[in-house]
Amino acid sequence: MNEQRRAYMAGYRRRYRRLNKQVNVVFARGEFTNLARAAKQRKMSISEFIRTAAAKEMAHRRETPPEVVAEWVRLNTAVREVVNAIREIAQHAPQVAYVVDDGRVFALLKNLMDELRALAEKPS
Repeated sequence: MNEQRRAYMAGYRRRYRRLNKQVNVVFARGEFTNLARAAKQRKMSISEFIRTAAAKEMAHRRETPPEVVAEWVRLNTAVREVVNAIREIAQHAPQVAYVVDDGRVFALLKNLMDELRALAEKPS
C-alpha cells in the first residue's frame, strides 16, 4: 500500500471510530441460538437484528416533560399531606380513629399513590 493510501485509511479509521461506537456483548449459548434463529427468520444479520431490537426498545421510551414531573411531585405531596392530616385528626377524635384504624382510608390513599406512580412510569 502506498503512503497516501495508508494515511487516508488511518484518517478514515479515526473518523469512523469517533462517529461509530463498537460494543461487545456476551450471550449464553441458548440466548445466542435464539437470536440467530430470530435474525435468520427475518433475513437479517445478527448484529442488524440486535440493533433493530434495541432501536425499537428505545422508541418505546419517552422523556417525561419537566412540567409533568413537577405536577406529579405536587400531587404526590398532596396525597401525603392528606394522609398526615388524617392521622393527626385520628389522634384527637375517637370516631375518626375507628375509621382510620380499619385501614380502608389508607388503602384507598395507597391505591391512589400507586396509580400516580404507575402513571409516571407508564410508557407512552
